Amino acid sequence: SFCGECFAQLHSAKALRRHVAVAIDSRQSEGVPSHTSHVEMCCECSCRPQTIFCSDCNVSHCDRCSADLHRSQTLKHHVRVPFRGVIKIVKCLNHQQQDMVRFCCECNKGVCMRCLAEDKCGGHKFSTFEGLLEQQHSVLKENINKLNKESNRIVDWSAKTSDAIKEVQQHSANSISAVRQVIDSIKAALDRRGTELISQISEMTAHKVHILSHQQQQLDVLNDLIKWIDIESQHITTNISIFDQMRME
Repeated sequence: SFCGECFAQLHSAKALRRHVAVAIDSRQSEGVPSHTSHVEMCCECSCRPQTIFCSDCNVSHCDRCSADLHRSQTLKHHVRVPFRGVIKIVKCLNHQQQDMVRFCCECNKGVCMRCLAEDKCGGHKFSTFEGLLEQQHSVLKENINKLNKESNRIVDWSAKTSDAIKEVQQHSANSISAVRQVIDSIKAALDRRGTELISQISEMTAHKVHILSHQQQQLDVLNDLIKWIDIESQHITTNISIFDQMRME
């Protein structure tokens, strides 16, 4: 909104001369919304500021109305993000008394009517904040669709992976069962062979013990014979000694 003098001065440029000017009183009487308020109110209750933007409903609500409206099973999965006030009217950074009315797509900032008149952006392309919101909404919807497709692809991949895992687990169970059977068979064969070897070793040990016992008996007989020979040898030696003495006499 401008006073008459400022409007005439700002719209003296050729590019702005065709702008339509409406008196504030007539705007209010005709129901045209005034831009004197810088806070967008909830689209549902109209008594609290907008704080949540729903990309599926394409409207903004306050916290309470957003929660109430999205309680149903159908709406609770809507994508809702904090409302950043893209369409809120804020003050121009260059002219702090003027409201931003356009967004410079190349400078990436908002400008007021005076910036437009003074050509601050050097012929850059401009967009309305409503158009910018629609563009961002379209991008958001596109990204959501991509995410949904990716989510469906992941779900399909997960289902296939789950089936593959089950198949691998089944094969693994069968393989484990087969391996266990082989191990049990080998263990039984080893047990049988071990029993046979123990029996053979026992028999060989008993035979060796019998041989050793017989040899020990023979050694005992030889020892007794040796002792008897020693005794007899001593007797012979004694007799020879007596015989020698008798001969010398």
